Amino acid sequence: MELYAVDVAFHEAGLNYGDKVETVSRVLKKMIRTVLVVHGFFNLTEATIVFASPKIHNATLIILKPVLEELNQFFSKKGYHFNIKMYCNEDFRSHILDPVNSASTSIADTSELFMRSLQLNNMFSDNKGAVKKSSNAIIPSLPKIESRVLDRSVEMKVGLLVRTTSREYLSNNKVPSDEINRMTTYEYSKTAFDINYPFLKEINELEALDKQRLVNGRPRYWNEIFTIQGKKYFVCQEWFERNRSYFDQWICKMNHI
Repeated sequence: MELYAVDVAFHEAGLNYGDKVETVSRVLKKMIRTVLVVHGFFNLTEATIVFASPKIHNATLIILKPVLEELNQFFSKKGYHFNIKMYCNEDFRSHILDPVNSASTSIADTSELFMRSLQLNNMFSDNKGAVKKSSNAIIPSLPKIESRVLDRSVEMKVGLLVRTTSREYLSNNKVPSDEINRMTTYEYSKTAFDINYPFLKEINELEALDKQRLVNGRPRYWNEIFTIQGKKYFVCQEWFERNRSYFDQWICKMNHI
């Protein structure tokens, strides 16, 4: 039996679990866990293990590629024949996205939401870049949908909106340093976002990470680490619908700085 195990990670601003080292560490853990699952559940000593991500920055790839090669060598020396590979950036498009786009033309009914989205797009594309159902099907050229925070905030749950947008703005230095400092205080966070905890909590490298996420014994911060201007932070996870308008106003403010 030939088995493929695929782990897909999509971060709109590029793969990011913190700084470059933390990001590589997370991917490495994912691959090792997948190998253990395949070996433990299927009792196999060989399989193709794929990590796929549409956007990984070169600074991360420089570290990640040799680490995955070392991981392959490690398992090979132990007598296992797992082929760990990565598809990202253009490889992701050519090996995953384009073939799926093309395959969508031959599927009449599916519960797979991505394919349904492609089919729906083609129905209303006025034949501009639409896929024709033939043996020589052309991969669709989909119109680029402009990404706007206020538009997508209507569809996203507020917690997901905050977490996704925070990756884009905080990790890419779109927030001034004085604003970062204010976001670590309760007073400003309450006024600006109407949340009950500081938006950001700076991480103390000398303390256990799990404990730093707690407030009065309960987790109030996501476990994702954000590296901002050389410092590491947790982001508050306590968000409710009443906070949405505050967060949207803050994004508008950041866009005009």
